[in-house]
Amino acid sequence: MNLKGKSTRGYIIAGIFSVVLIILSVLVHETGHAVVAGSYGFKMTSAGINGAFAYVSNGFSMNTIEPYKEFLIALAGPASNFLLALLGVPFIYLLGRSLPESTIRYFTIVNIRLGRINLWPVALLDGGRILNSIIRYTAGTANWTSYIPYLVSVIFIIYIFSKKRGHFELEHLIEKIP
Repeated sequence: MNLKGKSTRGYIIAGIFSVVLIILSVLVHETGHAVVAGSYGFKMTSAGINGAFAYVSNGFSMNTIEPYKEFLIALAGPASNFLLALLGVPFIYLLGRSLPESTIRYFTIVNIRLGRINLWPVALLDGGRILNSIIRYTAGTANWTSYIPYLVSVIFIIYIFSKKRGHFELEHLIEKIP
């Protein structure tokens, strides 16, 4: 994309707008969890950002609720990111090649990545909660089942760091929009 001749002020505004959109993405993600949890009668007691992670909490362990509720609550966050990405696509078409279009394109790609990364089967992420709910649903709550999400997390992290780049990724579709 050729953005030569644009003022520094325009880039600063686009950068600030991008940061605001990323914060909005994280807030919508966590709100997605809270809304689904609230629909089951759970009240959120705290929310925040802890290091690299954002969270909403209800003060009790997710292992104490039915597995299907845990599954849906965990899935709500990444689903909200994919919805935000989908909402950004028409604006990419409407804005044409411009600085605002680049910002929306960036926002869309960031939301796809946030949703996708949060679905990784890693114990601290939503995908780990989804995996845990599936294990609890299929195998019950035997003592040995609590170790499975951690074992899968280690195997998945080893896979991620050893895989070759160049495989198809959803973000490339957004980059191909004219």
